[in-house]
Amino acid sequence: MSRKPKTTFVGPITGQKAPNGRAGATFSIVQAGGSLKLEYGSRGEGHTARRQLLLDPNTHSVPSNNLLQAIQGALQDAAHDIPPTETEVGDSDTE
Repeated sequence: MSRKPKTTFVGPITGQKAPNGRAGATFSIVQAGGSLKLEYGSRGEGHTARRQLLLDPNTHSVPSNNLLQAIQGALQDAAHDIPPTETEVGDSDTE
């Protein structure tokens, strides 16, 4: 049985000062399992990495960090409402 790929949400790029004095870039990624904040030394590197992530059909661009936080909250709420799958129940019985 194949697993359905997780939907990924990618937030907007925000600028920051990099240690080298150049403008860096950060953006966040959210999935049902958690979130990541990615940091790059230049805006060009950040834009390239973000574009590559968005090539995946299960990855969606989110226009604002506020909306990304709302999506993350909704995913966390939904995770608490879903009963464990047969695999998860079976895994906990073997421990």
